[in-house]
Amino acid sequence: MPPAPRTRQQPRISRETAAQVGTLAGRIGLSTARVLEMLLVAYTNQQITMDDCPPYTRSGIDRRQLDVEIDEAVWHRADQQRKSDAMNSMGPLCERLLSAYANGTFTIGVVRTPQALVA
Repeated sequence: MPPAPRTRQQPRISRETAAQVGTLAGRIGLSTARVLEMLLVAYTNQQITMDDCPPYTRSGIDRRQLDVEIDEAVWHRADQQRKSDAMNSMGPLCERLLSAYANGTFTIGVVRTPQALVA
């Protein structure tokens, strides 16, 4: 099966959050893009809501563009969900999800399922 098509996205994220996420993601062998993609999937599956995330701060934050390549379908579904949630754009959504990951609200890891124990 060919890999899913990916598109370059550039949400604006606070420099502090981007640095924290980069460090945390690196510890588990993932890129920031993969962490963001996983968080977007959880958001579109309603495993994460904006009630779980810190509020978005419009001013006084030093932001930079975060260059990430994300699965097109995941980005599209998240964009549709954020519109349903009345969020202005994908930038604030990504900022809030990544901030929650950076502050430890969410963790990403590998979980062994009971089926994995069957020989």
